[in-house]
Amino acid sequence: MKANSNNKDLSEITHKTYDQVAKDFSQSRNKKDEIIELFFKCHRPQGKILDLGCGSGRDIRCLNEQKFFSKPKNQYLGLDYSQELLKIAKANANKTLGDQEITQVKFIKQDFQNLNLKEKFDYVLALASLHHIEPKNHLQTLQKIHKTLKSQGEFSGYVWTPSKTQIPKWTKIDKQQYLKPWNGHSGPKMFIYLFKKTELENLLKSAKFKNIKVEIVGQKIKKNLFFKAVK
Repeated sequence: MKANSNNKDLSEITHKTYDQVAKDFSQSRNKKDEIIELFFKCHRPQGKILDLGCGSGRDIRCLNEQKFFSKPKNQYLGLDYSQELLKIAKANANKTLGDQEITQVKFIKQDFQNLNLKEKFDYVLALASLHHIEPKNHLQTLQKIHKTLKSQGEFSGYVWTPSKTQIPKWTKIDKQQYLKPWNGHSGPKMFIYLFKKTELENLLKSAKFKNIKVEIVGQKIKKNLFFKAVK
């Protein structure tokens, strides 16, 4: 059943939800995540990294395991709209890295749909964050990400591809658009857009990305749509 929803409020609904559930969300991300582990096994970002929708800073732990911060020139910038999640991310970064390496890490409160940074990056990450963007803003957001990369810089990440048993629990707004309770069953909701493989490929191409690769990853583990593209 479709829900009546004012599209201009969808981003705000998601922002408020993440602020509201920040503590529980962070704790849920302390558990082993096979998709995250698989992603970082396939990708080893270097240089200046921009992490879009960095949440509670989980990706810093994965980068640290790859010895990313052992190279002084490597830098990480985490961007998220949730002030509560950013507070947790900073605390987690301090806990993971300690004072010696924390100078390589910064955080900014910003909605990456309105990405506006002067510096350029070697690598942009978007791990389970693009699917929170409404379709009317997809191309414009990807164009801004493209602009933020250095020449030959890489953009990679993944979006959800939920199972048929999960989707009926969500509230349908429109084609491929849903409001999902953050814990899967009840509680505050967040906006989710379900990308199709060819659709994401075409969007990246329209945003002037090259060497585009999009694939569904996962069999026994939860499936997701992984993507990689180069400026």
